[in-house]
Amino acid sequence: MADVVFLLDSSFSVWESDFKEQLRFVRSVVDNFQIGNDSIQVGILSFSSEIKANFYLDEYSDKEAINSAVNKIEHLGTAGTNTGGALKYARDVMLHEKHGGRALASKILILITDGMSYDYNETIRQAGITKELGIYILAVAVGAPMMQELEMVASTPTSDFVFNVTDFNSLPTIVHSLSTTTCLGL
Repeated sequence: MADVVFLLDSSFSVWESDFKEQLRFVRSVVDNFQIGNDSIQVGILSFSSEIKANFYLDEYSDKEAINSAVNKIEHLGTAGTNTGGALKYARDVMLHEKHGGRALASKILILITDGMSYDYNETIRQAGITKELGIYILAVAVGAPMMQELEMVASTPTSDFVFNVTDFNSLPTIVHSLSTTTCLGL
């Protein structure tokens, strides 16, 4: 049983076509999950300088509904990459029981980003708080310039929790391994 929240980079550095690749990736990963109130629940937020909850854990209880909702997510396209704020919002709001967070479920954040956060120290601080609370962070790096930051953000061992692809079109190459890691319930 797991509560899984995707954190999607929707900053201006992510082209609209690349954002659509992120959404396709999320749908592919969800297709590998057993979705339901007694198994995996999914929530999604988008972030740039702003943070937007697209839908909460308790809004959809089947794959078709989740994938339909994913198709409606719009690219924010605003400046900034507030990764620290996204981690805090996911932890404090998205995983909260009033939005479907379950006490006995594993808590898993799947962060997808193509850039450094605009506040490295705050991002590392928020990641530390999140991990101290027993929430797992899987980090998907699109391109390599922020690998050091994402290795600090992700749960350990980083060999299990950090995934790297060269570009958004390469996301399908990690669907199976990321889905498997998530489905293990950590």
